[in-house]
Amino acid sequence: MTPNKRQLDKELFVKYTQSWIKKDVSLFLSLLNNNVHVTECFGASYRNKNECEQWFRHWNDTETNGVREWSILFHSYDDELNTSTFEWFFDYKYKGESNCFNGVTLLIAEDNLIMSIKEFEAKSDVYYPYE
Repeated sequence: MTPNKRQLDKELFVKYTQSWIKKDVSLFLSLLNNNVHVTECFGASYRNKNECEQWFRHWNDTETNGVREWSILFHSYDDELNTSTFEWFFDYKYKGESNCFNGVTLLIAEDNLIMSIKEFEAKSDVYYPYE
């Protein structure tokens, strides 16, 4: 039985997150369409596979930079929009500073390659102002 589109997208995104955790540029690049477009949650945008490679190598250029955890908390797929939505927790160290946050990714894939990723950030520290 061939996996459905929802499952293929999930497997693709799991490999994507693992490529960051393992700092595996070969795996990372193997997941991307040549015309991929990635927009990070703070606004930086990469318009093709070459720019994504530069970003990945820059981000992982030292032993002190790296993704420590990227846990997928929820996944849904919209057939009409051909889009997967992932909610996740992200823990990283960059330029000597540790940080973590929750986020959401909208992913569009074709032929089991990533065409588009749009990320959105939310604070990890949740509070209840009316309690």
